[in-house]
Amino acid sequence: MSSATMPAVALEHVSYRYPGTQAGVTDITLDIAPGELVVCLGPSGCGKTT
Repeated sequence: MSSATMPAVALEHVSYRYPGTQAGVTDITLDIAPGELVVCLGPSGCGKTT
């Protein structure tokens, strides 16, 4: 990947499970380009902050 196409932020296969309970995030892969705006939408308690 050249520097012109490299993401500013890259998440690959990210997961998080709350201790002793369900997964908050499962296998997220996300590339965010420089200057790109990203928003996480969802109901309360669905894992946005995680």
